[in-house]
Amino acid sequence: MGLPHARSEDACLCTNHGPGAAPRAEAGTVRVNGRSPLRHGDAVCGCGGLAVRGSTSVFVENRKAQRAVVDPHSHGGAVLAGSTNVFLGSPVDDAALWAKTTPGECAFLEKWDSVKPSDPLYDPTAKGLARLRARYTLSEPTPGRYQFDRRVADEPVSEYEVNVRGHRVTIVEPLHPPPAGEVYPTPDQIAAAIALWPDSALDNVDTVVLSPTQPKGQPPNDPALAWTEPGARRVSYGARAPNDGQGGIKTGDVDWAMVHEGGHVSASAHGDISGGSAWADAVAADRALSKRGVSLYGDKSAKEDYAESVLMYALTVNTPCEGTARRLFPNRYAILERDFAGCYPTHGASA
Repeated sequence: MGLPHARSEDACLCTNHGPGAAPRAEAGTVRVNGRSPLRHGDAVCGCGGLAVRGSTSVFVENRKAQRAVVDPHSHGGAVLAGSTNVFLGSPVDDAALWAKTTPGECAFLEKWDSVKPSDPLYDPTAKGLARLRARYTLSEPTPGRYQFDRRVADEPVSEYEVNVRGHRVTIVEPLHPPPAGEVYPTPDQIAAAIALWPDSALDNVDTVVLSPTQPKGQPPNDPALAWTEPGARRVSYGARAPNDGQGGIKTGDVDWAMVHEGGHVSASAHGDISGGSAWADAVAADRALSKRGVSLYGDKSAKEDYAESVLMYALTVNTPCEGTARRLFPNRYAILERDFAGCYPTHGASA
């Protein structure tokens, strides 16, 4: 199918200056969807950068036609989307070009064996998911009782209330110790991860449970790290082996799992989109283009693919890796951009 033709006024990203739009350009009488097509040497992003590469087989008025995403400009970055029905190049040529144009910090998008990249974007102290964290408040604990899955009676717990932009979610923490050799995230880690959720998740969850038990029907040899029960308006996080070197769980792991679960909740909020034909069509189109899924875990089902894609979107939107993500998964990205318009970044919002 090739890659979308870049046009004037298309959204673009500059590595030095951030998001922008390609300025109006006049390519004589040639138009693509009513706009001037961008060519090698044209201004891009309105930041002074010029297109420095173009198609080797398609020319507009004797200049190479510029392709969205893979053809960079002189400041770094590229047009992010482009035409939806005018394409340039061949898939074979595109694949070879992609391998040469993925920035090093975005290489995790090319090789997600899991959806947890071991690079600076995933570092919770740097510019990964933590950049999206909204302000939140966490109450002092109050005593309560709760009946966990597979338990015959309720048990004593501590309950906390998280407030994110006026959305209130209760955290349930068992008073009994977790299974031997395992730990729970702290309530503050869970609260901080809830503060990464968009409103579509916050509107549809009442409780996050630190659970000593696994969900009903979960195979004992395949324990779940976290799970969602949309009908119950509940997300649960299980006990696990410590991994932060200090007897606790890495904050980045908690963030990752909770953003994934928030993706499941948001899918239901958007009309169970992960089970619909529009998402299935987007996944099929992206796979035909990039020859891979968004992650191995996402390949388990359409619902897991959507949740992993939400995590991919959260990791990349408004970052230098947005263009790479759009290039690899353009059809998924278009749906997520519609569903989560204005959701990221959320930092700085009031509690």
